[in-house]
Amino acid sequence: GYDDFLIGAEGNDYGGGGNAGQTYLILGKASGWAMDTDLSAADASFMGENGDDQSGTVSGAGDVNGDGYDDFIIGAVGDDDGGNMAGQTYLILGKASGWAMDADLSDADASFIGEGSDDYSGLAVSGAGDVNGDGYDDFLIGAEGNDDGGNNAGQAYLILGKASGWAMDTDLADADASFWGEDATDTAGVAVSGVGDVNGDGYDDFIIGANCDDDGGDNAGQTYL
Repeated sequence: GYDDFLIGAEGNDYGGGGNAGQTYLILGKASGWAMDTDLSAADASFMGENGDDQSGTVSGAGDVNGDGYDDFIIGAVGDDDGGNMAGQTYLILGKASGWAMDADLSDADASFIGEGSDDYSGLAVSGAGDVNGDGYDDFLIGAEGNDDGGNNAGQAYLILGKASGWAMDTDLADADASFWGEDATDTAGVAVSGVGDVNGDGYDDFIIGANCDDDGGDNAGQTYL
């Protein structure tokens, strides 16, 4: 009944090596919060798999599998499983108990790997709400360096929630939908966010930022709804 929160530390060296990164989970409670609490006293933490993974971009994802527990995602922009700096995003499913410190992200419930080298997937991650009204929350993964729409046009991926079937090392080419930047060097996906239901039609909506888009001037940027 208490909401919880996440703190990313992408420069943490405790896991797979230098800059593997670590994410800390702080569970809500009625009282007892204090200043200057060391993150070693967090309720749980999740370490990057390898050095230079830079894990620690974090977001709540809502309840993606409909089990009544909220879930969260952790981006590791430096992960190389899909190629140098392809990036990887990990899904951690909520549960009643069993969290632990220093959990390796290789033990996540699912993960999503960038399509190619220098995609930088996972640099931006966000819950999207329930965009298709099926009762499962959905989430977004940005890959600002993706070249499908042109060199560094960028791409944002939409992952739809479901009851089961999540897997590790899912290629983002298998996402439920994706959105390319309009032109080379737009870096679409540098920022992604759910925004709730902006037009009152019962479906949640989301936005994708492309901070280097030139439509309004050199690198003026553009945000898409």
